Amino acid sequence: MDILHATAVGRATEDPKFRTSENGSPMVTFSIAVNLSKELTNFISVSCFGTLAAAMGDKIRKGYGVTAVGRLKMVTSSKNNKSYLQLVADEINVVPPKSQSDESPAMVDETGEEEYL
Repeated sequence: MDILHATAVGRATEDPKFRTSENGSPMVTFSIAVNLSKELTNFISVSCFGTLAAAMGDKIRKGYGVTAVGRLKMVTSSKNNKSYLQLVADEINVVPPKSQSDESPAMVDETGEEEYL
């Protein structure tokens, strides 16, 4: 089986959106801005499911630093029939902004286990 593994490092552009998937599993979606240069920023759509999604509930907020590791998936929007790549995360590392430095950075894997850095 071929797989496209990806890592994206940037800042959350929004608070996560929580839903329940068709099979009843928790699902979280959000996007991160990845600055490639002063003139070029990529916006990456990220999703996660199950225990990772449940663990991310109170971890990610707009402006937080996020590292998402997972695989890329082609998604077609039902609204405008456009296709885009989405990173389906297996692991997410969250770093709060400096103004909230009393919080420790946390890495959460697909099992929902937290590891403080």
